[in-house]
Amino acid sequence: MKKLINLERLKAKLANDFNITIKDILAFLQRVVFNKEIGDLSQKEVNIVIKKTDSQLKTLFGAFITNLKTDWRGLFNHRYEVDSPKNIKALQKYADEVFAKPLRLDGKMGITLDELLDVFNDEERKKITNAIRLAHHDGLPNAKLVQMIRGTRARNYQDGILAITTRHAKTIAHTGTAIVANQAKQAVIADNVDIIKGIKILATLDLRTSGICRGLDGVFMPLDKARYPPYHFNCRTSFEIVYDGYQTPKQRASMDGVVKNQTYYEWLKNQPAQYQDEVLGKTRAKLFRDGGMTVERFRALQLDKNFTPLTLEQMRALEPKAFEKAFGVIDETKGENKPTPFYQTINLGDLKPRRSEVIRLQNEPIKHGEKPKTPRPAEAELADLLQQYFGIYLVRYDDRYHKISPTANPPDFAKKHSDLPSKQWQTLDVMYAIGNDVDIKAYLHSMTKSDKAWDRQKENIINHIEKSDIVPLDLRKFDKQRLEKIIDFLLSLDEKQQNKILIIQGDNDDYDK
Repeated sequence: MKKLINLERLKAKLANDFNITIKDILAFLQRVVFNKEIGDLSQKEVNIVIKKTDSQLKTLFGAFITNLKTDWRGLFNHRYEVDSPKNIKALQKYADEVFAKPLRLDGKMGITLDELLDVFNDEERKKITNAIRLAHHDGLPNAKLVQMIRGTRARNYQDGILAITTRHAKTIAHTGTAIVANQAKQAVIADNVDIIKGIKILATLDLRTSGICRGLDGVFMPLDKARYPPYHFNCRTSFEIVYDGYQTPKQRASMDGVVKNQTYYEWLKNQPAQYQDEVLGKTRAKLFRDGGMTVERFRALQLDKNFTPLTLEQMRALEPKAFEKAFGVIDETKGENKPTPFYQTINLGDLKPRRSEVIRLQNEPIKHGEKPKTPRPAEAELADLLQQYFGIYLVRYDDRYHKISPTANPPDFAKKHSDLPSKQWQTLDVMYAIGNDVDIKAYLHSMTKSDKAWDRQKENIINHIEKSDIVPLDLRKFDKQRLEKIIDFLLSLDEKQQNKILIIQGDNDDYDK
């Protein structure tokens, strides 16, 4: 328990170290960039400023990364010794191989830790130099450039480029520390496979723990089937090595302090109903409380063999009696066995995308810095059709000015609302916007050609729901077989998830079962 607490403290310390880097960046910008009106410089002069800025930022970000890797090497060697069972001779291990190992992280599958650090250095530098380039091109006053980079006092400087950079740096510090600590344990395992039986997953007992980590907490995995954390960015889950003579600890830490050793769902069972609703959603929470299942059985229903969350409909198929006990017996003779759809369905009729708006949504004039990604033509066309249908105005999503995406991949658009600050604008992330250049038959076949392929589609829908307020699904080109599979899956989601779905139907489609 102390090891886990100390690890979280180290994560916080390494993340906070970036504050020193931010101070150095601001001091440099004040000396070299902010001390003269960028708009008054010649193109040659501004190119020199940009080159000098990029070089200094590369040095400052590089120093932060170098210090991170030095601390991670020390952590690796320390944790190797600490995590070695007392009857195992600890061997000194060098951590560099950890930085080149492909990772399994949402949105960054297969990337190495070194590549993650390089991408951070390159992208964060580019945001600042692009802001300088833009300010010069548009003749913006330095006060505006300072706001773009540093942020505004009215929003506590949380709306500037450096605020986003700081959040990204802290995510890397947290995630990288977890990776290195867990890799050290894996090195112990690799050197002592003859006396190690497997691993036991340890999640964090609080309300922020993810679904996959909740479901795996307390699970024993034999070595040949072990899948090690971290399971996602900012993952706080760890694991214990189960070896000959291993004794289960009597206590563990929780959000309320030290509690007796128990699994996540055993702990959640003793929390107030409002906490359970917050963690699980109201439908799952009611099933958890009133379904008559043991805690272990409920846990077993949360993830499939690939650690993908099961939908409510999948859970119902496995435990129909629990659903009957929690929600009542369904009278099939009255047709009440069909789930009520909570998603919205629209027909775009004869609306046509406007070329000027499609171009704007793809290449919108950049007034506040570079946007993170460019929508595909089919996505921009669908976005304009939605603008016309609902009478709304969409802009490309920018994580500095719109609400922060909870996942690694940002949504596509934000819906402008004149009465709300941009941080409160709803976000949109479109799915299945298929252009005319796509072989539709091959595309649809690839979606369901295997159980694994279909599982990826379901996981993709869930990911879109998690990262965006509105998820338009363009199903106009889908055949009947794929339509039914998509709709059946959507109906298995809870009300909160379905409320985010907007289905775009064709003229002959009936999506309300």
